[in-house]
Amino acid sequence: MQTGMDRVTAEIAANSMIYKQLIQQSMLSAYISTYKTYALLVLIVIPLLILLSRGKTENG
Repeated sequence: MQTGMDRVTAEIAANSMIYKQLIQQSMLSAYISTYKTYALLVLIVIPLLILLSRGKTENG
């Protein structure tokens, strides 16, 4: 309302800004969650690959 908008337009603009922030924060949270999942997967798979390669060279 301080920028010269009427009450209804200002409320719609404020709700729009809040919604945009909510979407941005949820997208960031999703990226962080995905990154953590991939990091955990890598931490599990790399030792398994090392163990498998050592077992193959000892038997072969």
